[in-house]
Amino acid sequence: MVDIKDIFIYWTTGTADPNSTCEISNKNNINSQCYGNLEGFTAAVPLFPKFDFQSNGICNTTIEFTSQTIGGSPPYNYTFEWDFDGLGTATGPSPVFDFPATGTYTIGLTADDGVTTTTIYKDIFIDPNFGIQVTIFPTKIDDDTGIIYVESVTGGTEPYSFEWTGPDGFYSTNRNIFGLSTGLYTLTVTDANGCSQTIEYFLDVASVLSLDLSYFEGEWSPKKGKVVLNWETNREIEPGTFEIHRKNSGDEPFQTIGTIEIPNSKTEKTTYSFQDTNFPFNQDHLYYRIRKKTEEFDYYSSVLLVKREMPKEIKPGWTLFPNPSYAGQNLELGYLGKEKISGGKVKLRLLNTTGELREKTVPLPTTSRFIINSYFGYLPAGFYILEVQWNNHSEQIKILRN
Repeated sequence: MVDIKDIFIYWTTGTADPNSTCEISNKNNINSQCYGNLEGFTAAVPLFPKFDFQSNGICNTTIEFTSQTIGGSPPYNYTFEWDFDGLGTATGPSPVFDFPATGTYTIGLTADDGVTTTTIYKDIFIDPNFGIQVTIFPTKIDDDTGIIYVESVTGGTEPYSFEWTGPDGFYSTNRNIFGLSTGLYTLTVTDANGCSQTIEYFLDVASVLSLDLSYFEGEWSPKKGKVVLNWETNREIEPGTFEIHRKNSGDEPFQTIGTIEIPNSKTEKTTYSFQDTNFPFNQDHLYYRIRKKTEEFDYYSSVLLVKREMPKEIKPGWTLFPNPSYAGQNLELGYLGKEKISGGKVKLRLLNTTGELREKTVPLPTTSRFIINSYFGYLPAGFYILEVQWNNHSEQIKILRN
């Protein structure tokens, strides 16, 4: 409510009104002038929900919300309902909610003053603890050949720094560490804001069994637009599954792009082949490896680099990879072109066949690439349209999930 007072000053000439402020003059040909106040009134302000939020430091995903709602009808006894991007709800003026991961979340606040109900939505960005994923390659017996490879770091703010300590005074500031003996290794990751997280890993001795390959080769076929991988095993001690892994740069994690079953053990040489046709067309360096999974152990081949010819001209714009994809597979959105577009924000609008629309506004990484699943969660099989809005531009991408 807003009280409005003294909104008019008025006057009359001539005879003085009773109870006025007029001063009567006895001079000839002069009229008295009087003024006074009209009675004020109260103007109602519409119910306007609003809120602020505060975290316990940028490395914490527990967020405290505070309603700053104004307006509405007396006696201003508000009730509140909160929606934390579909992850949970709360009531009251000052809830606390623990979000599961980094990213942008849409917060809904509904205020009710007993007469009117109004809802607002606002996006917030949370910079939480890190998610660190590593792959450990065990060392051989009596040989310092172990490797710990940092597949990915999520959360925080890039760039990250790495600090390793281990047995016998081991120390390194490299992301990945090699030539390791058995023992306990401690990794501390620190982001650009000074937030850090420490995790311990134990590197054990590998089994004497190994992935026994005669060769592992890859060839780019420009006419057919595919990479052909061939490898030969000297023997198969036990059945299992070959997983074909690929990554597009040295800092990215490997992803499984195919599998080949090994139903029986074999003592003779056996050749295998796999064709990769679903890769980013803007990548000229592709890294592959083979992992054999058995009931007890996992064995890895060496990493194979395959170089492919790039298209002579690339049209600037956004591309989604892989597309088509299978349900649960990560989708990477990246910008192609020479234009520098980092440092701003990108609005993502995802529409499915039922008409459900989800929107997210996210900071643009320095690499101009990010994983769609981290903002929209699990995407089941179906057809989607992704609209990307940036720098007064808009582009639509059709998505097929098998």
